[in-house]
Amino acid sequence: MQSNNDFTVGGSLSVNCHGWQPNHAPIASTVEAFRLMLSDGSIKHCTRTENPELFKLALGGYGLFGVMLDADIHVVPDVQYRIEATIIAAPDYPAAFDAKVRRAPAGSVGLALGV
Repeated sequence: MQSNNDFTVGGSLSVNCHGWQPNHAPIASTVEAFRLMLSDGSIKHCTRTENPELFKLALGGYGLFGVMLDADIHVVPDVQYRIEATIIAAPDYPAAFDAKVRRAPAGSVGLALGV
């Protein structure tokens, strides 16, 4: 999950972005396949088993290995969260994060941010 909604899918895949939620892998973990146009104009279909080297390089490759034309990705429904803020001293943050987020019932915390 990204913090903003002004990112493109291709741009997000090319930098292998991640969101703020705890215990979730970057966006590359959601990708099943994509088509990549190489510098010579050829188009390669990339999956974890078909052109696996390009698959690994292009996700997070900042466009250096080609242009992603389209992608098959796993998506989840968009949800709206309720904001809950707690002000704590910086030295107390790790323990508070552990108590409020890591030990929370499964699924009860969708997004956590410390600033």
